[in-house]
Amino acid sequence: MADSNQDYAAENKNFEEMEIDYDGNPQEFDVQRKIHIASAPYEKFQCFIVVGLLVIILALNLVLVAIGSANLNQVSDPPPACDSNAITGALMSSNSDQFSGLSQTLQDLSDQISNQSAYTVNNSEALNDIMESTSQQLKSIIGSLTTIEGTTTETAGSVNDILIGVNQILNITNASQLLNTLQTLSCLDVYNAQPNSPSGYYHINSENVYCNMDNLCGQGGGWTRLAYLNMADGTSNCPTGFKYYQTGGVRACGRQSNQIGCTGTSFTPTHLSYSKVCGKVIGYQYGSTEGLLGSNGNINSHYLDGISITYGSPRNHIWTLISGLRQNNIDGGFYNCPCSQGSVQTVPGFIGDNYYCESGNPHFGIFNQLFTDDPLWDGEGCSTLETNCCTNKTLPWFYRDFGNVSITDPIELRICGNQNDLEDSPVGLYEIYVK
Repeated sequence: MADSNQDYAAENKNFEEMEIDYDGNPQEFDVQRKIHIASAPYEKFQCFIVVGLLVIILALNLVLVAIGSANLNQVSDPPPACDSNAITGALMSSNSDQFSGLSQTLQDLSDQISNQSAYTVNNSEALNDIMESTSQQLKSIIGSLTTIEGTTTETAGSVNDILIGVNQILNITNASQLLNTLQTLSCLDVYNAQPNSPSGYYHINSENVYCNMDNLCGQGGGWTRLAYLNMADGTSNCPTGFKYYQTGGVRACGRQSNQIGCTGTSFTPTHLSYSKVCGKVIGYQYGSTEGLLGSNGNINSHYLDGISITYGSPRNHIWTLISGLRQNNIDGGFYNCPCSQGSVQTVPGFIGDNYYCESGNPHFGIFNQLFTDDPLWDGEGCSTLETNCCTNKTLPWFYRDFGNVSITDPIELRICGNQNDLEDSPVGLYEIYVK
C-alpha cells in the first residue's frame, strides 16, 4: 500500500516553526559559552570602518587647503570605487575637482561597507585584528595632518603618508583574509576560515544556523544542522501529523495510525548544497515490531518496521533504522534483526550495509507497550543475540558520503509499519547534519 497521505511541505513548515520556537529562543543558550551570531558586532565594525573613511575624507579636504594649486600630474578619469591604484592617481591630481572626486570615491566606499549584508561571524579575535589594523592607519593619517597644518614645506611627504594609509586601509577592506572570511555561505565556510570556531549559532544567509564544528562522524567540522528534535526537552512538540507518546518521563513521536503505512516529515536545505550526511536517531519499540518481515523491498513504500531516511524524489536511500521483535529469543529467526544471531531476514539491495537494527523488548512474549528501558539505535544495551548489530564504531551516529555531487533536495524521515498490528517505532531524538 502507499504511504499515508501527508502534506510533507506543510509538516516541514510547521516543524521548522517548532524548531525556531525552541532553538531560536536566545534565552535557551549561554551567549558567553556559545557563539551566537547577530548583526550588532558587525555593525560596530562597520561603524568603525565608516568613521575611519570619513576621517580620511576630512584629511583630504585639509590637504587640499594646504597644498592649494600645487603642480601635480593630471588624472583624466575619476577612480572607480575600491581601486587603490586609481585612488593613488587621484591623490596626485593638481586641482580641487580631482580631490573632490577622490572624496566622493571614499564616500562611496563608506556607503558600500555600510550596505553590506551581515553574513558575519561573531569572532571577536578576527574583528579586533581588523579594527587594530585600521586604527593604526588612522593614527598615521592624523600625524600627517598635524604636519600639514604646521607647515607647507613638507606637504608632499605628508600627502605620501596619507596615500600609504589609504592604500593599506583599502587593502584591509578589499584583500584582507579576515574580512573576506566574514562573508560566509555555509557552516563549512566558517570552519574553513576559522577552524577553531566553536559549535553554536551563526548568522548565515540572513538566518540563524546551528553549526557543529566538532569532528562529527570522524569527518571534521563545518556541519550545518538540517533537522533537530529532542523530546526530552519539555518545550518540544512532535512534528505535525505525528502521534504523541508519553510513558513515565519518556516522550516520543510516532506514526499517526497503526495501519500499514508511514508518517513522515522533511527538512529542506536553504541556500545550501551537500554531499555528506551525518546524523543520529534514538527511538523506542512499541508493540510487536518485526524488522523487515514481509518487506516488499520498495523504498517508496512501507518496507520495514522502523525509520527510513531518504533524500529527493524519487527517493534515494540514506539510512534505515530497523526495530526487531525480541532481544533474547530467536524464534526461528523470522522476526528479529537481520544482523542478529539466527535471523533469516534479508536486507533489500538499496539498503546494503547502511542500516542499524535493535530490539527494545527483553521479554519472550509480545506486549502492547512502549519499551523505554532500552532505547533503539544508541549502541547500548545490545543483547547477546544482537552483538553483531552494535559493532559499528560510529554508533549512534550514521554517515553517508555521496561523492562528487551537489545535492539540494530535502531529506525525509519516515516512521513506517508494514503490518496492521499494534506496532510503532516512535522517536525521542533526531539530529541530521549536512555539508
